[in-house]
Amino acid sequence: MVNLRPLTIELRRSSALAAAGLFTALTLSFLLLQSGPWSHGSGAWDLQWNGLATWQRNMLAYGWPLVLGGGTLLGLRDSRSKVSELLGSAPRPAISRAVPQTAALVLAMVAAYVVVFVIGAVQVIGNGGVFTFSWLPTFLVGLLAMVGSALLGLGLGRLVPSVLMPPAVAVVGLVLGAVFMFATDTAVGGTPILPNRVALLGPVIEGTRNAFGSVAGWVDLGQVVWFVGLTVTGFLLVASKNTRTRLLAVLPVLVGAAIAVPMFPAVATQNFVLEPTAVALVCDDHGPRVCVTKVHENMLGALVVPARTALAQLAKVPGGPTSVEELPSPQIFDGKAPVPPGVVPIDFDDYDLMRDGNVTTDPERLRLYVIAGAGTRACTESSYTNVREQAARTVAGAWAAGELKPLTPHAYEAEEIDPLAASAWRTLSALPAGVQRDRIVAMRAAAMSCSAELLSVLTGEPAR
Repeated sequence: MVNLRPLTIELRRSSALAAAGLFTALTLSFLLLQSGPWSHGSGAWDLQWNGLATWQRNMLAYGWPLVLGGGTLLGLRDSRSKVSELLGSAPRPAISRAVPQTAALVLAMVAAYVVVFVIGAVQVIGNGGVFTFSWLPTFLVGLLAMVGSALLGLGLGRLVPSVLMPPAVAVVGLVLGAVFMFATDTAVGGTPILPNRVALLGPVIEGTRNAFGSVAGWVDLGQVVWFVGLTVTGFLLVASKNTRTRLLAVLPVLVGAAIAVPMFPAVATQNFVLEPTAVALVCDDHGPRVCVTKVHENMLGALVVPARTALAQLAKVPGGPTSVEELPSPQIFDGKAPVPPGVVPIDFDDYDLMRDGNVTTDPERLRLYVIAGAGTRACTESSYTNVREQAARTVAGAWAAGELKPLTPHAYEAEEIDPLAASAWRTLSALPAGVQRDRIVAMRAAAMSCSAELLSVLTGEPAR
């Protein structure tokens, strides 16, 4: 029969539960009380299973220092109690003495990670998240990262028994966590801080920016190999009694890195792939085709009427679209899926369709979104609006509908966009009907290829 008494004693008397409690409180304070990317869009941590798994991993940027520092503090216990020499001279193997302490630390950290996940899972279920198993590897890798990091901290505490070691390790973990977070973030432009293959050696990963992405299999598999190596190294450091065994303890983590690094993608945009269940189309074919993805199935009823109204107005555009479809990509900053001929793409994560953090169901807002740009997609990410492009898209939609209306109700943009759109509308309306039609066709072509400044194409003015 297994004797659990040493484990229960460790849990009561060690700092493992305190570190785990702090980790849980810190993580939940960010997820529940702070407004960040983890709380917005269809990839929010409490809306879909993949969003929950990846944003919890992202939160390790803040919680990881507590895991490392807590393990290191626990590793100082024998030294601070002045029993290291006494225990070292005992005939009992070091590995048997290490088991209760490591088991208590691992159990506490695993429980902390699971508690956060369960709280999120309850909300995902309540919000009707589409269930798949693609989140499970990402979650399990997070658990493995917690275990490996805690044991590494415990081993470092025993290796360098100084009171300065826990805060030093925690500070290093905080810095590295921030570096790993930014290095894997596809929303951050410019040259990456670290090569993606190196950044994926950290426990932190970017959270999904929409409901369609799941972590690529090679990323999960490579991180499993790496964190298994890290876990073995940490345990061997805890159980080692001399310099030789401590040197040998480094081998597993080196082997893990050597195997894992070539498995990782070269660029961060390849860290995610499309989740097949999430992107499956649900369509209404009783009239012009209108389709949404499975995760936005509840939006189909609100979209059908305004989308078909917009398509009827766009029928006056030569070669205009005949259907509306949601075209997902794994990440909103991962380029854009090609638009099939005759399709108006719709993106429910677009800033122009959001109201108070939720997708609008206002028929007029939806109609204006579909008709914008004469049924084309914006070239510039909507969260970084190009006012001249937005003005051109407003005018092109107005030409199809026969009246000028702002595409977005956001006043700080309207102050710049509305005057440009009004001026371009007057210029276009003054032209002969055939010329107007040619300008709209030319603008659509430019918008689909993002090859020219759209407002200049509409007005005939020089590009700016």
